[in-house]
Amino acid sequence: MQTDHKDEENESHCDNESCLMYYAMERPDLISQFLDLDGEDVPGLDANCIADLQANSGK
Repeated sequence: MQTDHKDEENESHCDNESCLMYYAMERPDLISQFLDLDGEDVPGLDANCIADLQANSGK
């Protein structure tokens, strides 16, 4: 991690509720969750997660 943003409480990658890497996004019914968004956008990665990916040879 490039910055400390780990969700220690839920033992997940990101503590940002608006990020795709937030623990609530890691559910067995994730596909149905995206199908039920009712016009809402699928969450993206936040700046901290993007920085993590870039630091590990991501684009």
